[in-house]
This record gives sequence, C-alpha cells and structure tokens, in this order.
Amino acid sequence: TWQNWGNDPQWLYLFAFLVVALRPPEGSVVRFGHDLRRVMTFVAVAALANGAGSAINLASSPLHHYALDSEEMVPLVPFNPALADLLGGRDRAFARSEVRPVELTGIGLEDFGMPEPEDPVVIAGEVLPPCTAQGAYTATYVALARDLEAAGFGGTGIFAADLLSGFWLFGDFRPVKGAAPWYYDGLPGLDDSDYLLVPVCPTTAKVRKFVAKAVAARGVELTEVRRTPLYILYRPQAASPVAMR
Repeated sequence: TWQNWGNDPQWLYLFAFLVVALRPPEGSVVRFGHDLRRVMTFVAVAALANGAGSAINLASSPLHHYALDSEEMVPLVPFNPALADLLGGRDRAFARSEVRPVELTGIGLEDFGMPEPEDPVVIAGEVLPPCTAQGAYTATYVALARDLEAAGFGGTGIFAADLLSGFWLFGDFRPVKGAAPWYYDGLPGLDDSDYLLVPVCPTTAKVRKFVAKAVAARGVELTEVRRTPLYILYRPQAASPVAMR
C-alpha cells in the first residue's frame, strides 16, 4: 500500500500469516542445512515486528479521533454538506506562511551574497521565483475557487501544478477525468483540463517543478489567460505534430 509519506507496511501482517500457513512439515531442510519450518517462523515473526507500528497506529487511530475535541475544529471543505464532518485544526486550515529567499541587502549579510537557485522552475518560458506555502489549505482553495468563479471560469476543469487539484470540492468546477485530488506523478488529467493553474507560491514546490518539466517534455503549449498574486492560469494546447517531432 503506497502512502503519501512512504511505504506504510500494512501488508506485512498478511504476509506473516501467509508465511505461517505455508510452512512445510518439520524436518524440511534448506540448502545450508537449516530447518525450513523454523526459518519461515523467524521470517513471520520479523514481519510481525516490522509491521507492528503501522498495525497499532491503524487500530488505535479511531480511538484517538473519537477522543478529540471538535469544538476548536473547522470543516476542511466548507460549503459542502457531504463533507461537513471532515474537520481539521483552525490554524492548519486558515493560517498561512510562506518560505522564500530574501534579499540580503540592508540586513548585514550583503558580503555573503545570495546563490542563484538550482534548477529553476520554468513555465511558458518564465522563470518562477522559489517559494513554498505552508498551511491555510482550506483558505487558499476557497480563495482560488472564489476568484476563478468571479473571473468567469466556473464550470471548467482545472489541473493544478501543486499537490491538490480538487477545485470541484470548493466551488463550481467539474472533476477532471483521469486525475486524482492528490498529485502523484506525471500529468494525469491534463488532457481533459480546460486550464492549468500554476500557483505563485505552491504548497509543494517539488510538485510544481515536476509538472513544469512534464509539460515541457510533452511539448504542451501554454497561453496565459489570467494572473493574480495567488496564481497564473494557462490554457493548455496539445503539442503540434512539428513540436512532437
């Protein structure tokens, strides 16, 4: 089971039970003279030990969530009755901070200089400044949805060069076929998208870089249609046969 932060070994317990069930009769000997039944028992115990942390967390998480005080929490997806019980911390939902390089002039660090960013993000020929936003996921996507709707882009399908693309959860937008709300890799869903939204300060900078490189590699032509302090909106167009060659 591939999880967002690595391989959470929930399958190890099933593996351990299968190993135990498949143990041969006593007296079976492997190439180096070890008892195969005993060896497989050791393997099963090791699998149980390695999977214990994930299993305990999985079993105890409902109890932890049940004991949480929801009075200080807010809906992560507001204005959506179907998801009204999906709650999160107020700070995580609304408090936003940004990490970006600062100009060293005037603060006593002028002599050290500021190195040029390595492998800059380039979209439609424009080098985007490095920046990473932290927190305020709910506030950011509500603001994006409101601005896009007010600008006349409601009802369209939008692919974001960021971790989340589920604009249809926050406003009048259609889900993009082939894409997931959470980014994993490549450009799934871009072919069905009406627009590509590139955040000025993404929540996950490496995702913006992945998308930029994938767009360039595919030869997708981008036409800018809107720019705000939060995002740049492009209309993607499939690469022409000449570009493909």
